Amino acid sequence: MTDSPLPRVTIGLPVRNGEALIEACLDCLSNQTYRDIEILVFDNASTDRTPEIVAQAMRRDSRIKLIRHENDIGIVGNFLAALDASRSPYFMWRAYDDVSSLNYVEGLVAALDAHPGAMLAAPTVETLRTHSGKLRVRSPPAPEEGPDSPLVRKRWMLRRLQAGWVYGLYRRQFLVDTYGYITREYHHAWAGDYLMLATFVHRGEIVGAPDTRLTLQLTGAPKEYDSSALTHERIALARNFWQVLEKLLAEQRLTVYQRLLARLAHVWLLQRRVAKWPILFRALMNR
Repeated sequence: MTDSPLPRVTIGLPVRNGEALIEACLDCLSNQTYRDIEILVFDNASTDRTPEIVAQAMRRDSRIKLIRHENDIGIVGNFLAALDASRSPYFMWRAYDDVSSLNYVEGLVAALDAHPGAMLAAPTVETLRTHSGKLRVRSPPAPEEGPDSPLVRKRWMLRRLQAGWVYGLYRRQFLVDTYGYITREYHHAWAGDYLMLATFVHRGEIVGAPDTRLTLQLTGAPKEYDSSALTHERIALARNFWQVLEKLLAEQRLTVYQRLLARLAHVWLLQRRVAKWPILFRALMNR
């Protein structure tokens, strides 16, 4: 890193063996209409041509920098390394196999600038399954949509969370604090993205930027999870998820009725995104 003025936005791009798709991803980021960015590529000990492709991109765009790990530090470790290295007030992650509209950064910055209380700006998310060509598009609520009551809006937003929002634009320090909280309190990888987003809803605010678009390219077959097998691991995961949500509720001054409604929203979130019945029943009834 240099002593030059910090860009307003840092884009952390973790990658391992991404030679087939990373060039298109870097071209997309280089051509963003918002120019005050840096692109930090964290290469996790790739054994293919990824470093060479990044080096070529660096010669075309000086805002791209390469940080290479000689040993594999894992996916989560590499994502965290990208966040730790950033110093800009705004931060986003970008998966090496994803692309976005060219107004992506500009639109998300505008959304955060216009809503000082928001800690995350969320895009429209396209999910493209490349093996089948199936495309699903889900837009975030526009800023003017939804209930006016803050408590009602929290419950409303919990039902609308999308995993792809993890690749939106964050106020960096709030993300650092939230990420640290989640890693201390939640001891599983599965559903950690939804728990982080739920924490943003409870402790801050998520603002939608429907005019921006992120395309998540899923190159493998859809994952299938056994939703009925009562495994100790899945029960423990769901129970831990619920415990963190309970701690978030304890931070707020709520009436008994408001707490009940919040818990119902949490049950909805768990059964849609974490574990199906009867695993969820076992997790909640035998705490």
